[in-house]
Amino acid sequence: MINKELQELLNKLSPSGSIVSLDLETTGVDNSKDKIIEIGATKYNFIENTKEYFSQLVNPMVQISEFIEDLTGISNDDVQNKPIIDEVAKEFENFYHDDQGNQHLIIAHNANFDIGFLKSNGFKFNKDILDTYDMAFTLIDKGDYNLESLSRLFNVDVENFHRAKDDSDATLEIFFNLINLQIDLGAFNKTIFNRFSKFDVQSFKKFAPFEISKHLTHLEEKIIQDDIENSNNKVDLRDLPENVTKFFSKDEIGEFIDEFETRKNQLNMSQFIEKNLIKQNISLIEASPGTGKTMAYLAPIALKACKDNIKAVIATNTKALQDQIVNKDWFLLNKYLSALNIENDIKLSILKGRKNYICKKLVDSFIPSNYSELRVYFKIYKWNLYTKNGDVSEIDLKNEFSIFSKFSAINESCIKRCIDCYVTNARNLAKKSNIILTNHSLAMTSSTTEKSILEDIDLLLIDEAHEIANVATDVFTQKNYLSEFEDNLKSFSNYEDKIKKSVSNSTRFLELFQKSKVILNNYYEELKLLNITFNDLKLKSQGIFKLKIDVNNQYVQSEMMLLKTREARKYLFNLSDIIEMDDLKKLIDNNFVNLISTIENYINKFEIIFNEDDTNMISWLESDNKESIVFISSPISVDTFLKNSIFENQENIILTGATLTSFGSPEEFCSDIGINNLNNYEIFDSEFDYKNNVLLSIPSNMPEPNDPSYTNSLVNLITDLSGKIQEKILVLFTSYSALNSVRKGLKTQNFIGVISQGVDGNAQRVINKFKNQGSVLLGTGPLWQGVDFGADVNIKALIISKLPFSVPNDPLINARSQKYYEPFLEFYVPDAVRKFKQGYGRLIRSKKDFGSLICADSRILTKNYGEEFMNCIPDYSYVQEPVLEISDHIKSWLDNHD
Repeated sequence: MINKELQELLNKLSPSGSIVSLDLETTGVDNSKDKIIEIGATKYNFIENTKEYFSQLVNPMVQISEFIEDLTGISNDDVQNKPIIDEVAKEFENFYHDDQGNQHLIIAHNANFDIGFLKSNGFKFNKDILDTYDMAFTLIDKGDYNLESLSRLFNVDVENFHRAKDDSDATLEIFFNLINLQIDLGAFNKTIFNRFSKFDVQSFKKFAPFEISKHLTHLEEKIIQDDIENSNNKVDLRDLPENVTKFFSKDEIGEFIDEFETRKNQLNMSQFIEKNLIKQNISLIEASPGTGKTMAYLAPIALKACKDNIKAVIATNTKALQDQIVNKDWFLLNKYLSALNIENDIKLSILKGRKNYICKKLVDSFIPSNYSELRVYFKIYKWNLYTKNGDVSEIDLKNEFSIFSKFSAINESCIKRCIDCYVTNARNLAKKSNIILTNHSLAMTSSTTEKSILEDIDLLLIDEAHEIANVATDVFTQKNYLSEFEDNLKSFSNYEDKIKKSVSNSTRFLELFQKSKVILNNYYEELKLLNITFNDLKLKSQGIFKLKIDVNNQYVQSEMMLLKTREARKYLFNLSDIIEMDDLKKLIDNNFVNLISTIENYINKFEIIFNEDDTNMISWLESDNKESIVFISSPISVDTFLKNSIFENQENIILTGATLTSFGSPEEFCSDIGINNLNNYEIFDSEFDYKNNVLLSIPSNMPEPNDPSYTNSLVNLITDLSGKIQEKILVLFTSYSALNSVRKGLKTQNFIGVISQGVDGNAQRVINKFKNQGSVLLGTGPLWQGVDFGADVNIKALIISKLPFSVPNDPLINARSQKYYEPFLEFYVPDAVRKFKQGYGRLIRSKKDFGSLICADSRILTKNYGEEFMNCIPDYSYVQEPVLEISDHIKSWLDNHD
């Protein structure tokens, strides 16, 4: 099981000769009130290479909830006649101690949870406890760190997840794999030890990687270098093709692709882009799924760059598309170009905002103040030893981005002082590159910085252009979280004693500080009253609640709040001025100066939020899920913002995406994003055989979504269809509340194999689970379009539960709809049709895909606008039958394809 090197390390970590891995199943997550229902542990004697197990169900003396029973498979009947926790305590304590009463080294996955429950039940621990979650978090740069994901990563077979004995055995195997990862760090362990030994490590005994690294400092350095292709070994040298027509042929790029076939629409799109590369045009290209649009635009850009050294910026919305471009399309193109007999090499670089990069100086000088900071710091410090780019997307920090901000290069003045800076390096590399890959938001905001990436370029290509208005809304939206504002005001008030000591000779400053403190605290009390009012109104409402801010709102008087905001700003600005005038910066803590600047930023945003002079801005309150509120102001129209930030100074722009328009007309889309001089509009339909590969199925007797019997009918449809076709089914919802109602309905029918977004994790996690297990995935939000399912998820049925209309009582949606003479038909329907097309795109993603699209919203048949949704699908076969009969037709149709 283990090698000699690992055994030597284990001897140092656990002198008793054994390791105990433990796991619990409980009735909930709160150890002050929830109870243990199962204890499982695996004891490994690494000297004799033997295992011993402990497994015991425990009577919690309380009811086990339906959710816990579903999760663990442990029912109330299972534990009814089992011993209570006190009756098994002695036996289990003996298990994790040796004959002399010495505690073995204990490991657990998310140890705080398990050990917290055991301690609350009287169990004693007096030696090291290592956490495999923290080990995985710090040692594995990217990935999911839950037990299931790590078991798949390390090929650990687990019979039943969420059963304590099986989970404890998996934890032990994962522990050994993680130690081997740390051994592979080689001399980096010595560097890590030298850095972290300066801290009070006794306070962080649970921090396994450091405890292990101090035993590994003797190992030789691991050499990390990229594979560099020898330019002298080029084979099959050829000339650069004169055009994309030749490029997309079997003798050119086809030699590097298995089973290559020329895609007509891909070639047509690429030829169109080739013709417009150096023209002063704005072009709109709508390319259906399966066109191969990324290579369609990369190829002509790359060929032109080789010939004439042009420079292009490609802006995408999602990281998934960026990864596809870099790891798939550009990788293939680079492989092809390496075989060309050309003099000029072309380069692609990725450029992001400053907040995405670490600052080396901050990493070197940082001193963690608590355990959370230490574990994140360890991960970043280790990664910083070998990263070339310093881009935080190279690692997964989960919910710890607030800690990452302590190392971020967001501060521009920091960049100017650094000789070797990741941001500067990225910018310099971009200057030397022919193709810069960035995201929508940076393309918008870069024009406001001194180093715009949109300067002096020959082409701006915007992919996923259907999202550009939404991104612009986010970029130019003002948000103030009341809880964060409160924290800053507390920090501000806490400086009073320091100021009295530091600037005792400046009575004027001290008086102004004290007056400012009173004014700001009074201002905060006014905001708190709005928080109380909001929460009272929220309790009386159903669903998501948002409260519009305007002069006529009896609950939020914008004029009064604007006056109070300006009063607070006056005192705060006076405080900043006096610091400058009296040259107090030498006496005052820099952190205090930065704090004033932070609060000024909040006040400036509050002024925008409460000021109704700008008729293009709409403001409202909503919950931040912490019993506190967020103040938000968003632009109703983003056309002017986009004109000023992107389009105004660019002569050649190409926008492309799969669902840019609702009904094949570009005018509305262009108007929304600020383009009034479109030169070209082209549609390149997919070559997919939709007629033979898509079956549009509509249950004829489904009630409307607001009918009380709707959820039960949808549950029956899912259950019947899943039982008949035995294939993977994706069900898309427009809200979490609807999703959860169906999930509960499936559970009452003892449905097995359902995976639910939210309950089973975020979008990417449930997709990963769906690949390996489960027959039905319930999803919403990003599952409509945002995250990539991957080619290995073979969906045979897609159920759209409800036509995706936007919520009309959302302040921003409502304000935007009011621009139209007939808001429903001119705004809500086209918007829903676009979303419907995006969701539908989840079913057919390649020529080999086939399946049934089931629309479970009867309004597609009964309402006049239903035709618009049916017509947005290129072509299809069709069936309309009652709920409990339609599954037979779908099964027959699918079987005929097999």
